[in-house]
Amino acid sequence: MDTIISQLEIMLKTNGIQVAQVLVTGVGGVLLVNFICHLASRFADRSNHIDSSASDFIIKVVRILLYIGVFFAIAWELGLKTDSLIAELGVITVAISLALKDTISSLANGIMIVTTKPFVQGDHVVVGGVDAVVKSIHLFSTVLTTYDNQIIIVPNQSVINGSITNYSSMPTRRVSVVVNVAYGSDVEELKRVLANVVRATAHILKTPAPFIRMTNMGASSLDFTIRVWAYTEHYMGVLCDLNEGVYKALNKAGIEIPFNQLDVHLRDLPRVTVETAIPMPPESGKEAGTDA
Repeated sequence: MDTIISQLEIMLKTNGIQVAQVLVTGVGGVLLVNFICHLASRFADRSNHIDSSASDFIIKVVRILLYIGVFFAIAWELGLKTDSLIAELGVITVAISLALKDTISSLANGIMIVTTKPFVQGDHVVVGGVDAVVKSIHLFSTVLTTYDNQIIIVPNQSVINGSITNYSSMPTRRVSVVVNVAYGSDVEELKRVLANVVRATAHILKTPAPFIRMTNMGASSLDFTIRVWAYTEHYMGVLCDLNEGVYKALNKAGIEIPFNQLDVHLRDLPRVTVETAIPMPPESGKEAGTDA
């Protein structure tokens, strides 16, 4: 590195024309890099096969590689030996790699996220224990927006090393509602009531067919399960509409919704008095056989 610096000092003192060429190469290289990245960005925006998060990531990587090319072009204009320069950069790269191994690991994980696409921008996911929507994917981290509008930044290493739940990856989702009714309820009547609720609820798909059956006999209730399918964007609306519809329908039909309860039975125990339970100790004076 000292050799390179000394060569630069000599060249600046002796050859002004070459310095001007270097400046032109540097400025022109930066402008060319920005122009190429701008064209690539416009192409990615118009393409239907590349999502925005992946295109931003790829453009950033391309920009870094092009700047490295500009750096070597400047070195060539200065007459530096590229083989020694590459060796110097190799040593520096190894040192930086050891110091920033976690950051480089996050970078590699970011590339893996973009290429494998476990999620894309706008997906509803659970990553790193956070339930949120993907706002953007960067080189070293993924930015999430929670439903109460908080920004959470999760390192890509944590994203890859943990489990990923993507609620948006499939076009349809199953909605499940468990209905508890009191023992003694008419099973067939209840199934008719629940079927009417399902038919009256919007955005429920006819295929697969809705499922309404008794699935458990609990400690204090009969448990019926409703399973229907809806498009992913309608999942929460269908879930809420079903719960509200079931509650209103059961009240209207006079079907009891039991509360958790505990029956306590007390056994008849013999009556115990204080005298029989705890014998009184004798007076101290009498016990000793003396008068006070």
